[in-house]
Amino acid sequence: MSRVRMVSASRAAKDQFEKDSLLGKSLGHWRIQFPIELSLYLENQTGLPFLYNYEIERALKEGDDDLILVFIHDDVTLLDFFWPDTLSKWTRTFDIVGLAGNVRRTPLQPTWGHILNESGNFEPDQEVNLCGAVSTGLSFPSLIGYYGAPGRECRLMDGLFLAARTEIFRRFGLRFDVGFPFHFYDLDLCRQAELLGIRMGVAPIPALHASAGNYGGGAWLEGYRNYLAKWGE
Repeated sequence: MSRVRMVSASRAAKDQFEKDSLLGKSLGHWRIQFPIELSLYLENQTGLPFLYNYEIERALKEGDDDLILVFIHDDVTLLDFFWPDTLSKWTRTFDIVGLAGNVRRTPLQPTWGHILNESGNFEPDQEVNLCGAVSTGLSFPSLIGYYGAPGRECRLMDGLFLAARTEIFRRFGLRFDVGFPFHFYDLDLCRQAELLGIRMGVAPIPALHASAGNYGGGAWLEGYRNYLAKWGE
């Protein structure tokens, strides 16, 4: 199995992170079973792309191109006992691996799973275009968002979990855009990857996510405007 390094940031302090967050409560169990490395930023106010890029540069300096970097939100836990093995396999199939995604991209698309209808309102994209599954809540079983069969190549993926081998960042020069501190950094990365010919796809790794997403707030709308300004659609 390849080395795996999880990268995550949390606004919580150490005790609160370990007690209350889904990731914090599960890390200890995973690290007993697997040689998982961890880069954790607590009490964080720094934009995620800045932290993620720092970890990419750090990994590149180490020189292990097979090291798998997993960029994961602190309110996520993975429900697959063997997820490091599963991830090791799927990062040989796709260059960047996610848990939920869309096989297409439409003009002005506001999220990986929503499109704008003719009235200019958000609506979920058709299931035929979506893949992956993420459960929403604080414990399992909970509401399961099943989007479609995994294993499909995608053009957009959800940033709650994105993973790639260090070799991909070295070979293509791909980095996160620090202009998208907490919103749209995932869609932007996917757009960059598409232009570079990097293959993206969803792996069959079940996950529990405490949040269903935060769309429409002030920071999100600012990110959306910046995203459209950068990409022109």
